[in-house]
Amino acid sequence: MAAAEAEAEDATWKSSDEVSADRFSDLPAHIVHDIMSLLPTGDATRMSAVSKTFESMWRSFPIIDLDLYLFKSSSHKLRVGNFLNYLSNTIQSRQIETSVEKFRICVRFIHPRHYRLFNKAISYALDKGVNEFHLDMDLRGFYRVPAAIENAKSITNLSLQGCRLNLSGVLLGCPAIENLRIIRCEILTDNVKFSSHVIRTFELQESYGMKGNQINSSTLQVFKFTEFPEDCVIMLSNPETLRFLSVTGAVVTDKWFQDNVSKACLMESLELSRNTMLTDVKLSSANLKSIVFRECTAVNKIEFGSMNLHSFIYAYMQPSKVNVDCFRNLKNLELNYSDSNQVMANAIVSEMPGLERLTLEGCKGLKMVEICHKHLKNLQLKYCINLTFVKIDTPGLVSFTYRGRLLPLHLINCKPLLVDAEFSFWIEAVSVGKLFFDLRNMISQFDHTKSLTLRFSYGEVSSSRILLIICLSFYVSRLIICLIMNFSLLYFR
Repeated sequence: MAAAEAEAEDATWKSSDEVSADRFSDLPAHIVHDIMSLLPTGDATRMSAVSKTFESMWRSFPIIDLDLYLFKSSSHKLRVGNFLNYLSNTIQSRQIETSVEKFRICVRFIHPRHYRLFNKAISYALDKGVNEFHLDMDLRGFYRVPAAIENAKSITNLSLQGCRLNLSGVLLGCPAIENLRIIRCEILTDNVKFSSHVIRTFELQESYGMKGNQINSSTLQVFKFTEFPEDCVIMLSNPETLRFLSVTGAVVTDKWFQDNVSKACLMESLELSRNTMLTDVKLSSANLKSIVFRECTAVNKIEFGSMNLHSFIYAYMQPSKVNVDCFRNLKNLELNYSDSNQVMANAIVSEMPGLERLTLEGCKGLKMVEICHKHLKNLQLKYCINLTFVKIDTPGLVSFTYRGRLLPLHLINCKPLLVDAEFSFWIEAVSVGKLFFDLRNMISQFDHTKSLTLRFSYGEVSSSRILLIICLSFYVSRLIICLIMNFSLLYFR
């Protein structure tokens, strides 16, 4: 009797498993494809071995993702061999009627004799009307993008990396492109001119071979241009639609800025880096929220008309005349390796009642820092080598970071909310008594924090002596302390 009941129970379980399997197999193909799209390529491929139903689903899967580094082998040669076999089998096993929504190839250090196989896979994707096309062929510029891409009417998202290409041909032959990314490529066209009424994002990064780029688009919202070795001139015929602009290393003059940026009334984010010709910056976009200036060494005047500015980053530049009226609602301010003096820093901070994050890094002109702010939550003082005194009165402070020489530090009304504190000290030749006294006074001001991180680098002071002083100084603390001793790769003399 008991044996019969056990057999009946086993049969019930088997029936239940079969029903569950059938239920999954009976799902519509598009739902199974959505599930497969959430899995890594290897896992999605292994599903095809489960049953004939899953094999059929895999053969009709509209996403082809081929990444060399998803194949793990003991040597690069074996990895390349497995990858090429998988690439060939993937193309051959696809159902004839299957369309391709997304196609991606990512390879490194492949011999040119295998390029024909890549071209075959690319042609297959183009023939199937691919919409999203990503080609990451970091092969040191030897791989020439097939000419078929220059006539791909179906592509809406195109990303090319590490290739040689005719950019003018791509832009003219792919009228449906909405998002275009060109990274570390050789552009085989000196001057690129194109007009589009659908493109929204255009990124040119770390490429070479192009001397001029003229863009006429009434839909362009994001334009990012980075690091052309040649002096490349960029012209934006319709900048009124731009919301994000980032330019690094291009020819930017006052006239260019006035013609291409000042007219961008919808601009929300502006980044300018490595420019030596721009002197006056005037921008009146009411939507402007973020500004970044890095290594624009000739700038001497900055004026913004936006009262909604939330973030301002000013790095590796000389002090400029800055209109602080637009900083009333600023939440993030970073001054990095600029010759900001005491008056400039205090004046800017005092005009920002809503400031929440402040970073002062490498500001040689700062000698004394006194910060009194009700809403400041994050404060970072880094490598201000002439700093001798710090006084902080910030009742809302949550995180504090200091990197530099050990110096007098005074915290007022900072204990209620302060959670994390991090210090990186350079210990110079001082007396043991003074070092012990300074460390004890500093640590005693953080007995309320949850985490205190200390990093030490030393010069002429013995590391073992510093370690002894630090251990003696901790008797004043009741914290959970993370102590990181950085004695030149933990070498103790």
